[in-house]
Amino acid sequence: MVRDCAVLVGAESVVVSVPAAAVGGGGNGPSRSSGGGSSRSHKGDQKTTRRAAASAAEAAEPIAAAQQKTTRVRTVLNEKQLHTLRTCYGANPRPDALMKEQLVEMTGLSPRVIRVWFQNKRCKDKKRSILMKQIQQQHDKVPHPHVSLLAAMRSEKG
Repeated sequence: MVRDCAVLVGAESVVVSVPAAAVGGGGNGPSRSSGGGSSRSHKGDQKTTRRAAASAAEAAEPIAAAQQKTTRVRTVLNEKQLHTLRTCYGANPRPDALMKEQLVEMTGLSPRVIRVWFQNKRCKDKKRSILMKQIQQQHDKVPHPHVSLLAAMRSEKG
């Protein structure tokens, strides 16, 4: 069985046919191992099931190949692209469509990558802001040792 994989070459995406074993196995779903060892008790049933599944997969292969989505490769941003995106984010964390289009032209990235980068950056900033507020609240609740010492000294003098 052969699977199609999208590979990012420069600013273009290229679809490459790769053997299924090289992509992550020839199975239809994620492989799972059972901890109980119960899968070993019915070896004859497994062979029959595998043969039936293999013949069914071979019969459905032309249909599945046309309907199967290509695997998207993770986009790696270079320093110039990151600098451009961060600078724009600093000015406006929610750019409009025109600004996004300008970023597409400046960086050579797809509109989807630009959109997702801004979404992820806003989410990270929000999480960081919440964490900082929580740390500040915890810091405010804990009395500083010098403050309590000064308060004790003042109460003794008075």
